[in-house]
Parts: sequence; structure tokens; C-alpha cells
Amino acid sequence: MGNRERIGENITGHLSSEHDVFISYRVSSEAQVAQWLASLIEGVGRRRCNKTIRVFLDSNCLNKGQDWEIDFLNGLRHSRLIVYLISVASLETLIEKTEANKIDNVLLEIENGLKMKAVDQAGLLPIFVGSVMADGSYSPFDTSYFSTNKYPDSIHAGSKENVRDSIAQLFRIQGEFIRHSPCNKNALHLATDSILKLVLPYQTTQANNQQLPPIAKSFMSHGTEIESIQKSLFMDGVSLVTGFPGIGKSSVATKVAHDSLKLYQYVLWISLESLPTAYVGFERIAKSLNLSVPESTSVAYHKAVSYWLECNHGYLLVIDNADIPEYVEECFHEVPKFLGDVLIKSRHNNILQFFPHLECPETIQLESWTDVVTCQYFEERTGIKTNVSDSKFFKC
Repeated sequence: MGNRERIGENITGHLSSEHDVFISYRVSSEAQVAQWLASLIEGVGRRRCNKTIRVFLDSNCLNKGQDWEIDFLNGLRHSRLIVYLISVASLETLIEKTEANKIDNVLLEIENGLKMKAVDQAGLLPIFVGSVMADGSYSPFDTSYFSTNKYPDSIHAGSKENVRDSIAQLFRIQGEFIRHSPCNKNALHLATDSILKLVLPYQTTQANNQQLPPIAKSFMSHGTEIESIQKSLFMDGVSLVTGFPGIGKSSVATKVAHDSLKLYQYVLWISLESLPTAYVGFERIAKSLNLSVPESTSVAYHKAVSYWLECNHGYLLVIDNADIPEYVEECFHEVPKFLGDVLIKSRHNNILQFFPHLECPETIQLESWTDVVTCQYFEERTGIKTNVSDSKFFKC
């Protein structure tokens, strides 16, 4: 933002420093969602990107004994991205207040944000939250509220701006929709991802991607499973991928690793196929990270990498062939915790018990291919066309 004059620069308060994200919400309807969202932005940003994402949330940032209006406007005016949590309940309150010629604070935040956007002082992201119905079901945001005729064509008492015009400007900005009930943080995955992409530039992955196995030319997408892995890594920092031998676990892990090169500072790979293979992997990682070791031995490289994994954020570590518990314990007993994200590929659903410091709420089980996908794969590998109805081909 350089030295450009800021809107409202004369306002002083507790926020003289910059914030990355300002979350605007109505306490009566979006307080819990706002808290979860702030927690995710800060936690995922730190774990994945090794960055401290400074989030302004009034419940956390307003100073007691200070003028709250000055404080929250200061927070807004010193933020790079303003996120608006918009629900039908919030809009109904806005309509009710402005029709009664009362000041609406959420509308004030919208108006100030629009002014900042007009002079490139901040980006804006509306997030549209649905409603939990009486029977407990979730109804996505009612898009009929995009009709500006619902809003008063009158002047807002708090700013002298036209209410309908301000809402129309906000709705012209591409936003995100919460598609599932935000009864827990999982529903906020895509919204959080969008926010981080707006406030953080793409990572320049410092670990050479030559450390990763190449993506197989004949790779057949496990699209649904890959999405589940990416979501699990994003939300929990760990993902366990299991399945029968030969079903494509390593290929899927390789694809996820390559897709993650712009999401992390470091993408690291180690195979536990054998202990010698694992120790070669530790040496390769240590050298790619330029870690200092007292001597060039397997033990020294292992200790250096273990300590680095415990003390640093911003990495994805892919652990391939985590099938033998003794190898897992031998290789990672010196890592009491991982500060980055970990993707584990194993034949065994219970291998996580040998990573006592990791918790993975959901295991991603790779399923067998359908007959159609099997035919496609066979044709790509051999050039021989087959048909799903060919009983000889599928007989085994």
C-alpha cells in the first residue's frame, strides 16, 4: 500500500500495525463461524506457509476502555483483505435498522471497505453463509437476497451513503458460499483456502522438486480421493492413505506432492521401504535443506532432519511405504511433534498408532478402479483396446 494516503488515516487507536485479514460479521448470527474462520486462517497459515497471518476479529482485538467504533474502524482500515460473513439473518437486521433510520455497524464496515477497494487499499471477499433450519438441516444462502430491491433506497444514518447502492456494489464482488452446515470447522475449508490464496503469494518451494518421484505417465486420477487428501491435510495437518498393494497409493501421493509445490515452502519425500532407503532419504532431505551436521553419517543426518521437522513450519512431508512398524519407530522416534503437514502412505489402517503424536480423524482408503477406468489404464499402457463387456479381460 506504500505511502498512499489512507481512508480515515486520522483515526487513531490500538491498531497502528497492519493486519492481513479483517473479519466483518454480525455477533447475533455469525459469531461462532467468525471465531472458527479466524482460528483456521491463523493455524493453517502458520502450519502450511510458515507465516503469521494477522487476523482482526473484534472479540480478540478490541481494547477495553477504548472507543470500540474507532478501534474496529482502525482495524478495518489497516487490513489488506476484508472478509464479510453475510447471512440472511444479518441482512434482515440490516434492512430493519436502516428502514428505521438507525446506524448499522455491519453496513458501516461494508461502506468503508468499498471506499478502500475503490482506491486499492484493500481487497474484499464476501462469504455467504446459509441458515440452519428448525429441523436441524442446513439451507444454503438464499440467493433471492441478491435482489437489491429488498434493500431501502435511502440514506444510511451512519454514513450518508445510499443503502441500496452499497449493497449492490458488495454483491458485484465475486464471493464464496458455505455449502454445508458450519456446525464445525470442516465446512469452512474452501473459504479459508480462498482467503489464504488472496493474502499470501504462491510459495517458492525451496526444496528442489527433483527430490520427488516423477508423476507416472500412465497415472489414472483418483480425483475424489485426492480431494479428500488435500482437505485432510488442510484441516488437520495430516492425512493417512491406505489400500491394497498395487492400487496406486504411491502414485496418488506423488501427484499430491507435486500439486503441493506452490502451497508449501518445502515439499519433502522419504520412503520407508527399507531402513537403508530411509536413511538415504534423510541424507537427501538434510542436504536439500542445507542442514549443518557434525559429521557425514546416517545417524547425523537423521538427527538433523528430525530436529528440523520438530522446530519448523511450512513443509509437507510425504512418508511413503510406512508399512513396517519397526521402521516407523526407528525413523521417527526422535520427532515428538511435526510442525508442518504430513502425508502417510501405508497398507495398514492402524499404522498411526506408531506415530503417537499425530491425530488423523479420517483415513483415506483408495478403492479399486471401476471396469471402465481399468480398460482406460490397460489401453494407455498396452495400446490394446478393450471393452467392459469383454469377460475374458476381467476374468481373473
